Amino acid sequence: MAFLRPLLAMLMLMAGLAATTALAGGDLRLRGAISVEGSEITLGDLFDNTGEKAAVPVATAPEPGRNAYLRVNAVRRLLRRHGLTWQGVGALSRIKVKRASQTVPRDEITDVIRVALEEHVDMIDHEFDIVGQQPTLQIAVNADPSVQLENLSVDRVKGRFSVVLTAPADDPTVRLALRGRLYRVTEVPVLGRRVAANDVIREADVDYVRLRTDRVGRNTITDSGDLIGMSSRRSLAPGRAIRRGDVQIPVLVAKGSAVNMTYRQGNLTLNAAGRAMQSGGRDEQITVVNLRSHQTVTAVVTGPGQVTVAAIKRLVLSRPTK
Repeated sequence: MAFLRPLLAMLMLMAGLAATTALAGGDLRLRGAISVEGSEITLGDLFDNTGEKAAVPVATAPEPGRNAYLRVNAVRRLLRRHGLTWQGVGALSRIKVKRASQTVPRDEITDVIRVALEEHVDMIDHEFDIVGQQPTLQIAVNADPSVQLENLSVDRVKGRFSVVLTAPADDPTVRLALRGRLYRVTEVPVLGRRVAANDVIREADVDYVRLRTDRVGRNTITDSGDLIGMSSRRSLAPGRAIRRGDVQIPVLVAKGSAVNMTYRQGNLTLNAAGRAMQSGGRDEQITVVNLRSHQTVTAVVTGPGQVTVAAIKRLVLSRPTK
């Protein structure tokens, strides 16, 4: 029977190894594109088939949205301490692990800043922008995407501010420091649709935008009363500031068109046929050629194809009426 003892010992060793393999769930395989959601990296995050050892912690996870790099030799030592083996992958020396994240909406960040600034400046006629980096906050995927103000400093003389934000609001884990500028804004009328050349602009065509006051030129129309009822000199795009030179009084008499020249004094009205030498809108002065006398006179536009002449001596009668 003595010769059986070595055989029994070998069988027991093999059974122990089989039990260890069964406990681990089979051969270890490194996962591809490793990503974790929690604050800890475990063996189960790194490998398939870790069995009951899946929850064994390996390292602290990086901040949301960032990467961590684990040394392969350190991971192998941890595996051996827990009775597991892994052959590795070629010349791999580090294992990359990414912390999954969500981005706090930009509107959430700017809303918090705006509310904080309202305690220092009138935000009705002010606007702000962020200097340098864009305001981005990466937080855990299972966290509330909210922001709270930690600190705000405002220099109203220079129009600058600095702010520190944290997220999530209920359990801050991430801080973000930002700098910004404050500037005055002016509300100006713009078009809500594209307007073709010579179209008359109606009240329904007008919209409004807020522009930086220092970027509103002296010729920019800032009162809708100076825009409504005017016609465009050229095609105008929606949403853009309009200069005074972009519009004109609607043309009632086109250059080269036939016009009826009228002189009125009391109950006497004299008419003559003429041709416009200039285009003009209501109440504008233009030059007109009398087709009978061929004299050029100055007239005032009173309606479509209609002008009045001030000096009777320059009008050759075509039809008197009383």
